[in-house]
Amino acid sequence: GILSLGTAGTIYTPFQTAVTHPRLLSFPHVLRQQTLVGGSTVCGGSGLEWVARLLSGNSNDVDVEALCQSASENTSRRGKIIFLPYLSGELQPSNDGGARGGCCGIDFSTSSLDMVSAVMQGTAFAFAHNLEMTRQLAGGPTALVATGRPARNQAFLQVISDSTGLPIRALASSGGAALGAAILAATGLDPQCNAAAMAQRHSTTACECSPRDEWREELGASFLIYKELYSR
Repeated sequence: GILSLGTAGTIYTPFQTAVTHPRLLSFPHVLRQQTLVGGSTVCGGSGLEWVARLLSGNSNDVDVEALCQSASENTSRRGKIIFLPYLSGELQPSNDGGARGGCCGIDFSTSSLDMVSAVMQGTAFAFAHNLEMTRQLAGGPTALVATGRPARNQAFLQVISDSTGLPIRALASSGGAALGAAILAATGLDPQCNAAAMAQRHSTTACECSPRDEWREELGASFLIYKELYSR
C-alpha cells in the first residue's frame, strides 16, 4: 500500500483487478491491469501542527517531532482519549464535509502530552478506517510504503503501524510525486523499462516500523469507540 503524508494524508492499495467500493475512490493506475483503491483524510500532518500550536500559545516555533516523541513515551493513558480528526470535514471513507473534530475521555488529569498522543492516535485511526474498507475487497495491503515529511516522524509512524497492523517503510527520497511521474514517463517511452525496478533503484529508506503486538488489543477496543463516536 501507499501512504502519502503531508498537510493531509492519502492511502491507496493497488489491485490486479478492477474493483470498486462505495465509500472509497477507485481508478485505473497508469500501469496496465492495476487499480488503485483508497482515499484521503484531511488531517495528516496538519493535525500535529495544530495541536502543537494550540499547546504553545499559537507559536510556530515548535519542534513537532520532539513533541510527538515525548508523547509516545507517555504510554499510561494511550488509547484512553479518543480524538476525531475531522478538523475540516472528512474525506474517505466518511465522505462528510460537515463532520467536525472532537475529543472524548479527557478529565482533570489530562496532560498536554496526552492530547498530542490522542491526535496522533486519532489520525492513525483515520487511516485504519480507510484500510478496513479496502480489506473488504480482497484482503488489503500487507505493508505500507510512506512518503512525505510527516512520514519521517518516527513516533507518529509507529502509531500508524500499531493502528493499522502493518509494517511501514518511510522513504528518504525528496523526489516524491515528481520522481514517480518521471519513472512512469520513462516506462511510457521505453516498454523495456520496469517501473518497480526503477522505483527500487531510486528509493532509500529513512526509517521502518512494525506493529507492536502488545498494543493491538487495546487499540482495537479504542478503534471501535472511534467509529461509534462518528456514527453518533
